[in-house]
Amino acid sequence: MADCIITMKSMTLAEKAKRAASAVGISARIVNIDPAVTKRGCAYGLTLSCGEAERLRGVLERKHIPYGELMGSGFFG
Repeated sequence: MADCIITMKSMTLAEKAKRAASAVGISARIVNIDPAVTKRGCAYGLTLSCGEAERLRGVLERKHIPYGELMGSGFFG
């Protein structure tokens, strides 16, 4: 399955999101992102299976953890 990134505007939010993902069995890791490639200048993100991305977005919304955009597998070339 391809990888996707959910962008976050701080390392603190990325860490919270990673813990939330882990709590529901989603494997994700924190990555640095060049702020020039995101619409909102987000500099961190979680990379995970694109198949789990929508599920994680739901988890983040329920836990009130703000996130930016979802960057699909096309982002990786």
